[in-house]
Amino acid sequence: MDHAARVLAHRVTYRITDQVLALGAAPDTYVPRRTEWHRELVEGLRRWQLAR
Repeated sequence: MDHAARVLAHRVTYRITDQVLALGAAPDTYVPRRTEWHRELVEGLRRWQLAR
């Protein structure tokens, strides 16, 4: 539930509207907080997929 809330916060913060990719595309350029947040969320989603 915590990870889902962080994904939702990311979507709202960066106005992600993609209905297929939960996080949208990875940032094109390195923007420290956005890029790291995206990376952390992707890793969390991968762990969730492996646990299923």
